[in-house]
Amino acid sequence: MATSNSSDFNLTRNQIIEESFREIGVKTPNRTLTNEEMNDGARTLNLLVKSLIAKGSFLWKIKQATLFLVTGQSQYVIDGTTANCAESFNETTITADALLGASSIDVTDTTGFVIGYNIGVLQDDNSILWTTITSIATLTIGLNTPLTAQASSGSSVYVYETKVKRPENIQNAQSNDSSNNDIPMVTYSRDSYYNLPVKNTSGRPNLFYYDKQLTAGLVNLWPVPSTSKQKIIFSYTKTIEDFDQALNDPDFPVEWLQPVILNVAYRLSRKYGRLDLQGKEQLKRDADDALAEAEGYDREDTSFYFQPATNINVNSYR
Repeated sequence: MATSNSSDFNLTRNQIIEESFREIGVKTPNRTLTNEEMNDGARTLNLLVKSLIAKGSFLWKIKQATLFLVTGQSQYVIDGTTANCAESFNETTITADALLGASSIDVTDTTGFVIGYNIGVLQDDNSILWTTITSIATLTIGLNTPLTAQASSGSSVYVYETKVKRPENIQNAQSNDSSNNDIPMVTYSRDSYYNLPVKNTSGRPNLFYYDKQLTAGLVNLWPVPSTSKQKIIFSYTKTIEDFDQALNDPDFPVEWLQPVILNVAYRLSRKYGRLDLQGKEQLKRDADDALAEAEGYDREDTSFYFQPATNINVNSYR
């Protein structure tokens, strides 16, 4: 018999909940879950998924993004609303001087430009005007917000679709200069950053402190950027998405389905009392084992290098 030639198996939110209730005997072949049970299962599922965030970084949630800098600005808000950070973007330049108050610019290339996308124009006062695209006519781009300063020919223009939401953490970062060269940045703790004696030193940022707040992430840089042509490229962990609707697919790989189902089932077993103590303990062991297997698989391979000692006195071993 031929194989299916398919590898797209997955479960929706409600199917995951039904599987969890089957594990504890609440969902049977001839019984449909009540609305209350389904709502309870959805709540338990979301609680579990959110608790996974505390376990650390998962490879499937690590993304790379670019933070656009402003001369003299030390702190940057990343919250999914502020237009200063993107996972991917297109960059071009202005071909003719655009004066203060201009509502359109002429650019070299419109690759990646779409009406409604976010657009940033580097202005002559070293600020970046962030707005959205209202029109595209050949190489002329309409701006939703007029320029607040002149933007001369050759000035950079950045375009992207989606703003980056608050990172769970920032793993590493590189400082990118106007020539597109990168240098690794040093991660600072809160105490180390706030103990810096002079925080307004100007130059190329080489260290950062990430302050994760409830709804936003704050990236603090030192030194402060000396030019708005500098950028920060960083790797970060995205938040695992919620299960809001019955047909929502999981925001995690398929190998995590079984660990999630078993762990949701264990949590539900404590609420519904359908298993005796021995049954709950066995379910807990199965859930822990499945989770450990998934976590062990979802880790980046590392390399170890061993260098033989060269200063050994062989006479000491005789």
